[in-house]
Amino acid sequence: MPARMAVDPPPDRRLRPLHVFAGLAALLAILWFSIWFLVQEGKRAALTNVDRNNSNLAVGVAQHAEVTLNQADRLALVLRELWQEPVQFARQSASMKEMVRGSEAMLQAAIAVADGTVVWTTVDGPAANISDREHFRVHVDRDLGRPFVSKPVLGRVSGNWSVQVTRRLNDPHGGFAGVVVLSLDPFYFTRRFARLQIGDSGRVALVGTDGVVRARTTGTQKESAGDVIADTQALQLLRTRARGRLAIVSGWDGIERLDVFSAVGDYDLRALVGVSRDEALRDFHDSRRNYLVFGALVSMLLATMSVLIVVGLRRQLALLAEAEQARLRAERSNARKTEFVGAIAHEVRTPLSSIIGYSQLIAAGKVDPVRHAAFARQVEAAGLRVSETMNDLLEIARIEANKLVFTYSRVSLRELVGDCVDVLEPKARAKGLLLKAEFADDVPDALQTDRARVQQVLTHLVDNAIRHAGEGEVDIRVTRDGDKFRIVVADQGQGIPADVLDSLFNRFEGDMSPVALRISGTGLGLSIVKAVVERMGGRVRAEVLPNVGTRIEVVLPFPLPD
Repeated sequence: MPARMAVDPPPDRRLRPLHVFAGLAALLAILWFSIWFLVQEGKRAALTNVDRNNSNLAVGVAQHAEVTLNQADRLALVLRELWQEPVQFARQSASMKEMVRGSEAMLQAAIAVADGTVVWTTVDGPAANISDREHFRVHVDRDLGRPFVSKPVLGRVSGNWSVQVTRRLNDPHGGFAGVVVLSLDPFYFTRRFARLQIGDSGRVALVGTDGVVRARTTGTQKESAGDVIADTQALQLLRTRARGRLAIVSGWDGIERLDVFSAVGDYDLRALVGVSRDEALRDFHDSRRNYLVFGALVSMLLATMSVLIVVGLRRQLALLAEAEQARLRAERSNARKTEFVGAIAHEVRTPLSSIIGYSQLIAAGKVDPVRHAAFARQVEAAGLRVSETMNDLLEIARIEANKLVFTYSRVSLRELVGDCVDVLEPKARAKGLLLKAEFADDVPDALQTDRARVQQVLTHLVDNAIRHAGEGEVDIRVTRDGDKFRIVVADQGQGIPADVLDSLFNRFEGDMSPVALRISGTGLGLSIVKAVVERMGGRVRAEVLPNVGTRIEVVLPFPLPD
C-alpha cells in the first residue's frame, strides 16, 4: 500500500488584530497625506490668487500714475513752449492758472529762471528761490530730454507736500535758462489707492527706483510719503525689473506683506501693491483648520472603530481558542473514555475469570476442604472487586446525570472517621502502613451532614492514600475553620507528578492501561470525591510535599445540629 503523503495544513487567513492596526495605519497615512496635499494645494491656490489680484492692481495703479504724470508733463511742455513766446504766454497765463487750480492732482505750476528764482506761479505768495532743490539742480548741467519726478518735498511757494514733475528751459543757444515745475499732490494718489480692496493691512505705493516712497496708503487709509525702503534686495529688484514680487517685512509698520510691483511707463517709478501675508492666507488658515479638525475626527473615528474591531476580534479569537481547546479536550475525553471502557472491561474480566475458574473447580468437587475455603475467599474478593468497580461506574453515571441524592442527619464525625479507619485498617496493615486519625480540640462531635456521602469521600481518599503510600503511615486529620471543617488525608508515598496534579480530580484522566489499573485502581474515586464535595458546597485540592508525600485537603460546611 503506497505511503500517504503529508499534507500541510491550510494557511490561517483569519483576520488578526495586527491586520487591523496595519489597515488603520494605512488608512491614517492615506488620510493625512490627502490632508497634507489639500493643505499645500490650498496654500498654493491662495498665494496664486493673491499674486494674480495684486498683479492686476499693480498694473492698474501704474497705468493711472502714468496717465497723471503724462498729463503733468504735457502741461509742462505747453508752459515751456509758451514761455518762449512772452506775448502768447501773457495771454494764456490766466487760463493756465485756472487749469492747474481746477486739477485734482496738481497743486501748482511754476517757472523758475536760471538763478532759481520763481518768476511765475499759479499760487499767490511771496517770491521763492528753488536753486537748492534737487528737481532744479538736476537740470542745470544737462538737458535730460525727459521729465524728472522728484522725491516728496515741502513746497516753499505752496506750503504743501508735493511731488515735482520738472522740465528744463533752454535759452536760444541751448544753455540752461531755468525749469518748469508741476507740483503734484502725493495724497491724490493715496486717495485713489484707498478705493482698492487691499484689506486692513494691505498697501499701495508709488515708489522710485531710488527706494523713496512718493505716495503710500494702507487699507486703514494711513497716508505717508518720503519713506525709504531699506531692504537692499528689494531695491535691487525695483531698479532692475519692470515687474516683480517682493516678500518683505515693512520697516514702517512691521507687517510682512506679499507685494507685486509694476513699472510706471518710462518713469523711474514702480507701482507697488501688497497685502499682508496673514490676510492673504486667512481663508487658507480657516480651511486648513477645518481640514485638521476633520482629519482629527476621522482619525479618532477610525481608531475607535479599530479598537472595537480588535476587541471583538480578540474576543472572537479567545472564543475560537476556547472552542478549539474544548474540542481537543472532548477528543481527549472521548479517547480516554474509549481507553477507559476497554480498561474497565479488562479490569472486570480479570476477577470474573477468577470467579469462573474457582467456581468450576469447586463445582467439580476436586478441591479438598482446606483449599475449598481459600477458593471461596478468592471468589468473594473478586466479586467485591467487581462490585466496587460497578458501584463507581454507577456513581459516575449519577454524577453525569446530575442525580446525586443527599440525606442530611445528625452525625458523629469521630464515629464516622473511626468506622472508615476500621474498614481500611486491615488493607493498610497488609501493606505495612500505620493508619491513624487525629481531631482538633474544637471539633464538635455532633454535626448535621450526609453520613453516607462523607463516608464515601473519606473511604476514597484513604483508600487512594493506602494504594499510593510506599511505607510509613497514612494520617487523617480533622480541624475546624469557622463554620467549615477541614479533613486532610496525607500519605508518605512518592507523590503525584506535577503535570498530573492539575487533572487529578478529572474523570477519564491519567493512565488507563490495564497494568496501571491493577496498580492504582480505576482512578474514578477522586473524581467522585470532587463531584460530591462540590455538590455539598465544599472544595478539594491536592498538593505534593517534597520528600513527604501527597496531601489531599477537603473543606466542607458542617452546620451544627439544632
